[in-house]
Amino acid sequence: MEERQFSIPRRSEEDKILRAPLVLKLGGKEYLRPVLCIRDARVWRAKLQGAFKELEIAGLEVTDVGQLIEAIPKILDQVLVKMPEKVVDLVFAYTPGPKADGTPPEVGPLPREEIEATASDEEMAQAFLDILGAALPFRRALQAFRGLGQTLPAAMKIGPGSGPSPSSC
Repeated sequence: MEERQFSIPRRSEEDKILRAPLVLKLGGKEYLRPVLCIRDARVWRAKLQGAFKELEIAGLEVTDVGQLIEAIPKILDQVLVKMPEKVVDLVFAYTPGPKADGTPPEVGPLPREEIEATASDEEMAQAFLDILGAALPFRRALQAFRGLGQTLPAAMKIGPGSGPSPSSC
């Protein structure tokens, strides 16, 4: 039997512009979840970071952004395998907070008891990855920025030996 490969889905430009909700398929039902505003996404990412801190991955050394980007698949593999309960908690934690004026959000929390009684672990893992696709948009920006350095002409690159010499200033 072939092992299923999970990946963080890309949201289309149209979905991003229209702030299309995420469609999470859990227990045979579809749940629409809004993409969180910056404030609420920041709170959720802090919970995600807390879960990552609990994880010990042998041989993982991250000293720069490029290494972090390359390590994301390895980190995700470990999170999905070693921390399935944290994944479940993070999916249920992805919910909007009160609006700026203090009124409650239009969408409440997911029905945890119902979903836990009907959804599979595979559905939960995919829901988590769908959420990551919306909650970590900067990951794609970092990948693009990192690739930019490889396409710049030598005269435009920043680093030792680049730029004007001290005598030409």
